[in-house]
Amino acid sequence: LFALPRMKESTTEFTEKRGRVHCKDVVFGFHPEISVLKGVSLVLEPGECIAITGSRSSGKSTLMQLIAGMYAPKK
Repeated sequence: LFALPRMKESTTEFTEKRGRVHCKDVVFGFHPEISVLKGVSLVLEPGECIAITGSRSSGKSTLMQLIAGMYAPKK
């Protein structure tokens, strides 16, 4: 592990901040009878930085995958 070459630091800067994420009362579950997320609402403005926190298996990664379009919400 320590013998690996050091990675070059990126000098890329993202200066243009576009897009807005707006979710209202989102419901999602992997099985029809069980909802992982129930009534989740949030608004993210361009350039805004937030933290999604919660206990293990509370739906944090699922929420990010919904926002990325990897899943479709039930509602």
